[in-house]
Amino acid sequence: MRMKRFVSESWLRKKERRELGVARRYALVYLESEREKEEAEREREKAKRIVQKILSLTELSEVQREVINYFLEGFSLREIARKRGVHFRAVQKAFRGALKRMKETIKKHNIDPDDEDIDFLTEYDY
Repeated sequence: MRMKRFVSESWLRKKERRELGVARRYALVYLESEREKEEAEREREKAKRIVQKILSLTELSEVQREVINYFLEGFSLREIARKRGVHFRAVQKAFRGALKRMKETIKKHNIDPDDEDIDFLTEYDY
């Protein structure tokens, strides 16, 4: 009987260690995913600031500006078309025109979106 009890206790300890190992792995995966989410959020915020600055320097029609703002909020072009009550092609045309003008602004002001220093755009403040 004693032997059986010893095996049972040993088995329980092994099971606890396995469960603890699994819990640690889950915790590490969770922490890693949280760090990745935070990093992705920082990158999104940086990109948003750059795009907002470029938008402030770009002459866009009201429709183009509205389409870009909806797009930046996460809407697809089809969703924007539904929301505005217009044909998809009209939204697509406005979006492409806005992108073209934004690219021209980037070239005109020699803006480097990959520059680590986000403040490089401050010299263009009006």
